[in-house]
Amino acid sequence: QSIVSFLTSYVPTEKRESREDYLTQMFAWILINVEGYVNAYARFLCDKNPDIKCPDDSEINPSISTQEILPVGRIDLLIRLNENISFICEHKVHSELSHNQIKKYMDNSHLLGSGDYYSVLVTYSTIQHTQPADVSLTWSDVCEFTEKIVGKYEHHEAFILQQFIGFLKENGMGKAEPIGVDALLGYWPAVNIEYKLNAIFTQL
Repeated sequence: QSIVSFLTSYVPTEKRESREDYLTQMFAWILINVEGYVNAYARFLCDKNPDIKCPDDSEINPSISTQEILPVGRIDLLIRLNENISFICEHKVHSELSHNQIKKYMDNSHLLGSGDYYSVLVTYSTIQHTQPADVSLTWSDVCEFTEKIVGKYEHHEAFILQQFIGFLKENGMGKAEPIGVDALLGYWPAVNIEYKLNAIFTQL
């Protein structure tokens, strides 16, 4: 399925944040279509929690779906690595988790089928990590992870990942750059200009 069709295939509702759905659809398309990306992401998730045993690449037969429905809500992203291990992923940008949202999903995970299920929470900021999950990340972590592996890809797959990285950074979800010397040197002159402008407008 083309990325344009996939991005618009989610069902918008009044209670859902459209930016989160859009980002989830984009991420899911990349997991499906960029060869090896889902395997690398699975290892990345497992490395964050030593209790999760990541299967070998030969044991991974991934299935990716979005908006899986449970009686307690709609799952943003479901990553099935195989019949034994799956990740229930909740994605947030600027919205907050609903009451016991992660726990409710996990308590009902058996309705999705057999195997072990692990919760993954990905948010704009760590401040939004208000409920325990097996793996808690920010989108900047996902951005940094993608930056580390993009060099392994060539041609159109590298282009897709670079576009994803660019989208995250353009929307404030990349790793914050350290404050450089130039920024420090330019701060006080900029502040001085602000004072002068305020003085001018006060006299008008």
